[in-house]
Amino acid sequence: MSTPWMIFVKMPAKFIFLARCSRILLADNLRIYYHGHVEKSVGFKEWQVVCDALASGRQTVIMRKGGIHEGREGFSFAHENFFLFPTRFHATGEQVKSVESVTVSPEWQTGENVAITHYCEAAWARTLTDWDEVLAWAPHHIYSDQTVRDRFDWEGKGMSSGSIHIAKVRVSRLHTPWIFPYEARYGGCRSWVSLDEPPTNWRELLAICSPTVISLT
Repeated sequence: MSTPWMIFVKMPAKFIFLARCSRILLADNLRIYYHGHVEKSVGFKEWQVVCDALASGRQTVIMRKGGIHEGREGFSFAHENFFLFPTRFHATGEQVKSVESVTVSPEWQTGENVAITHYCEAAWARTLTDWDEVLAWAPHHIYSDQTVRDRFDWEGKGMSSGSIHIAKVRVSRLHTPWIFPYEARYGGCRSWVSLDEPPTNWRELLAICSPTVISLT
């Protein structure tokens, strides 16, 4: 096991500090991923229909701009490993491709049981600023063109118009769903939520269910 180390990475108008990393993969457009560091349990909030597509391998990337509660710096793919936290808010048929079947339901209510069934590992992440390049990734996700365009054009909370974040992910299925009650702390228009400790030995029976990571061209 390599010895942890620290690094400062200079980015426009700010510095990113990465601690206890054993290896770094630097993608272009100043997006950074680090490997070998065990992070605390974190969930990435995504529509249930998209979680299902990621689980089946019909989607292999995540595209995100961020929500109004992301904080001053805006959204970033700040975690290499994370659980998929399914949400129902905003999930309407028009926001995904027409071939997808969407069940519109009210958002989680406090006390309802949430089932975490899949875990993601990000191979790389970057920021796209060329719309043609954004469109080139259309075969790899189920978001509608209009949804992606709306995110690309949106500006606010540290995020500029004419850009969108993308991450290539490998998805694994938990042998047994991790079920826990929904709490108010999981709410809000934000992408990342801190979770409690998952069940013991949950990693041991992970089953990879998405295609092999492809190279970025």
